[in-house]
Amino acid sequence: CIRQIAADAQVRLVVELSNLLKLTATDFDITEDQFNDLKAIKTFQDTEAYISTAVYDFSTVTEVTGTGVTGEVEETTASIAEILEAEEVLVHSIVEEIPK
Repeated sequence: CIRQIAADAQVRLVVELSNLLKLTATDFDITEDQFNDLKAIKTFQDTEAYISTAVYDFSTVTEVTGTGVTGEVEETTASIAEILEAEEVLVHSIVEEIPK
């Protein structure tokens, strides 16, 4: 399980960075077919399946204090899947704002 998560993270990182930095198969010293195969790998399928059926109890709220921290607590009823989706949308919107 941990090995698969680590492999998925590496694949996703390479794919996202290649999109962001406009890297090609040549930049990775691999063939175009190998690069396309890499980009086609579906990552985190087992993790997403688990998250979609898992039940979480987020009833405990902890206040954070420290330098630069306001101490404000944000509560949410969003599921982990919804939070991850929102993060992905944010990342893609940031990528689109980067001058080409």
